[in-house]
Amino acid sequence: MTNAMTHCTWKLSVLISLWVLIPGVGLAAEGPSLSPPPLPGTSARKTLHLVEADRQAEPVQFIHPIARVSAEIGVELVTSLVAGAPGAVAGVAVCGKFGLSTGGWFPCLDYAGYGFLAGMSLAAPLGVWWGGKLMGGRGTLIGAYLGMGVAAVLGLGTTYLVYNDDIQPFVIPLFALVGSVVGYELSFSSESPEQPTSVASVQPLLSVSARGGALGLGGRF
Repeated sequence: MTNAMTHCTWKLSVLISLWVLIPGVGLAAEGPSLSPPPLPGTSARKTLHLVEADRQAEPVQFIHPIARVSAEIGVELVTSLVAGAPGAVAGVAVCGKFGLSTGGWFPCLDYAGYGFLAGMSLAAPLGVWWGGKLMGGRGTLIGAYLGMGVAAVLGLGTTYLVYNDDIQPFVIPLFALVGSVVGYELSFSSESPEQPTSVASVQPLLSVSARGGALGLGGRF
């Protein structure tokens, strides 16, 4: 009887040993004992790039180009009219100093008009630049003046094609007004858009997974 039990026990031990050596069963038996579940918050996390993921520019209010150009023209006209008054005074002064009066009730009327138109033309780029800045434009004052100069040269050539003496004095100022707007808008198009400025901030973060949850802080720098 004892020999029979000993023989059965020996066979049972061999079977159990072979069963444990099977790969699937061995791993299943050894896994829980060798790899206990990690504590919440101690598991490896995926690397997060906070700057690239969260770095977004503040929403920029879109201003239609027609609205921007309209503001530029409006401020340009106001600025030019205001600057034309000192130009008219300067024209009268030049007329009186050099004896260029033509007689009549206002002997220096023509030169006052020339000074007024010259003052308007010179102040037009400043008005365009100011109006553009009010509407979020990125054009340059130099670009507006370059546009005014090129347009004035073209207007000078155009005056030879206009045979009406009453219209000729207005050709160059008209070209200067339009050229200032065009020059400002072209300088606006040539500039690269501004990069969004990163702002440092810290906010709480809550991470929840099947193994537990973790509370931490996230930042943007």
